[in-house]
Amino acid sequence: MIGFSEMQKVQQLSKVFMDAYKSPLNVVVIDNIELLVDWVPIGPRFSNSVLAALKVLLGKQPPKGRRLIIFATTTERSILQQLDLADRFDAEIAVPNVNTQQELSHILRQSGAFSDQDIARSMNEIQEITGSAEVGVGIKKILTGIETAKQDEDLPGRFARVMSQAIAARGFA
Repeated sequence: MIGFSEMQKVQQLSKVFMDAYKSPLNVVVIDNIELLVDWVPIGPRFSNSVLAALKVLLGKQPPKGRRLIIFATTTERSILQQLDLADRFDAEIAVPNVNTQQELSHILRQSGAFSDQDIARSMNEIQEITGSAEVGVGIKKILTGIETAKQDEDLPGRFARVMSQAIAARGFA
């Protein structure tokens, strides 16, 4: 919904939920919920109309015979509390960082984009660049890194550079 006005966002959210109620079982994913409400930590500021619409839609029961599961992602749990949205969800699923090269290798293997040789080369380059075997990066950054690396002829080298930057940046986040 990049570039949408507040009213367009409210209308789109309403449409998504109404469409979801049309089938007996559906899932709605709200990715980066803080971006959707235009959250700015300085102030803090946000879109009150989008937040109000979200609160109504999240609190509304689906029609009889319909089931809906709603997933929302955020980079900062405290934002959901500050926006009074945390209690609108029944459960919280923490997604831990990928901490070891073994975990990272497994993700690369499962992505299907890397050969075993590419994985080994990427792991070596990451360790060489960062000077550490620790990863400590979220899965979303890793998946984005894989997609970025796919655009380069040097897939393992590009992935190593992207991940090394993410690993270096974690100390500044």
